[in-house]
Amino acid sequence: METKIKINHRQMAWMVTVILTAGGFLTTPKTLVALSKADAWLTQIAGMVYALFIAALLYYLARRFPGKSLFEITFELLGKWGGGLCNFLFLLHIFTILIRDMGVFSDFMNTTLLIRTPGEIIVLLMILLVVYFASSSVEVAVRVNDLIFPLFLGMLLAVPLLLGNEFDLRRIEPIFGQGYHPVLGGNLIAWGWYDEILIVGAFMGMLGSSKKLYAALRHGVMSTALLMTMVLFFTVAVLGIEVAARLMYPNYSLVEQIHITDYLDRIELFMFSVWLPIFLLKIAFKFLAILHIFSAFAGRMNLSLYGKQAGWLLLLLWSFAFKSVTEVFNFANYGTVLISAPDILICLLLYLAGRRRKVVDEEGVAADDRPQPQKKQKGGIWQWAIQQPERRWQRITNYAATSAVLIFLLAAYFGQFSPAAGAIGGGGILLALIIGYTSSYLEMRQANYASVRRQQKAKQRRRAG
Repeated sequence: METKIKINHRQMAWMVTVILTAGGFLTTPKTLVALSKADAWLTQIAGMVYALFIAALLYYLARRFPGKSLFEITFELLGKWGGGLCNFLFLLHIFTILIRDMGVFSDFMNTTLLIRTPGEIIVLLMILLVVYFASSSVEVAVRVNDLIFPLFLGMLLAVPLLLGNEFDLRRIEPIFGQGYHPVLGGNLIAWGWYDEILIVGAFMGMLGSSKKLYAALRHGVMSTALLMTMVLFFTVAVLGIEVAARLMYPNYSLVEQIHITDYLDRIELFMFSVWLPIFLLKIAFKFLAILHIFSAFAGRMNLSLYGKQAGWLLLLLWSFAFKSVTEVFNFANYGTVLISAPDILICLLLYLAGRRRKVVDEEGVAADDRPQPQKKQKGGIWQWAIQQPERRWQRITNYAATSAVLIFLLAAYFGQFSPAAGAIGGGGILLALIIGYTSSYLEMRQANYASVRRQQKAKQRRRAG
């Protein structure tokens, strides 16, 4: 049974990062640069705040319905008809973004690597792969993600080093020089992609602890905000505004600029071989979420029962969805925001309906997130960090996210009058994202240890009783 499958906090955080980053790397950079110009790298703030809000909602529901998915909770809170309508909207949304992702991927392959291969063959192979993932369980996709994601993360973190001799900071100046409107437009476009964090609701019951779920979701969101900010920064700083806004896939052109001596000239092929399985895993997670919705409607958890039928339906819908590359890009960049709007109303309904439900103590003992007494070791920031409780790192993450928002608002206003104020604001936002990424990781780590301690205490109490 799918409900017996367990995943850990690290796997959940990596899943969130893959879902939020893999697709946005293809289509959004071109539009963000066209809208926000040199400030395109500062367009992740609104999406980060929204995703943190969704993470808090999922944590709120997980505390009251441990072991259940978002779609099962929707039926329990809103009833047969209300829950059915909301889950149908979720189903329609995920089907739509899946068709969008397949269209984007097919067009990318047809214009860059597999020029003579029909798009139908590319999409068919993709669907066969995700149907294979669905024939077993989400555990297979999660384990494959465990193997590939470290390479993907290392590849992204290596970009600043590999492009160290190519970028020019003058291309991103003046920071916030155009005021609010351009950068707010870019934030609105990027916000639509962060709505995909709701897909993780299909797997939220597999983690076993609401606190670990919350910490993992927050780390995934902060990782996405930092990685996307970094990639957009180098897109503008290396390619420039005019070039990046005209290129169809500026990120692919960005990695083409990497040259390591005269012998390693096609680094983009290696990076593509790492990105490709990450993108396919994102498609697989979305497809598995669709099968979870089918299971919630049927009241029977058997993903392999609906996998083939859903795959053929997806192929049929894709074949009639778009007529050209332009339609795919326009929908991917602008339509995503519109189809995400109903999710906000559904989230508010779930919050209001769940207020009367009591919090369930998953480990059977009161929460205790204080660190265990440890022998003091001299020196080392890491030793100090791992001795701090989960709540302290949670507050630091909250402060970092709040600081990023406040700095953004202030710098966007004063930056149009003072280049120095804009530069300080941009540096402050980048620093806040780095702090938030680090503190959210430590929060996730300490939440896992606190959960283990609670489970051990619960076992000791049961044995003593």
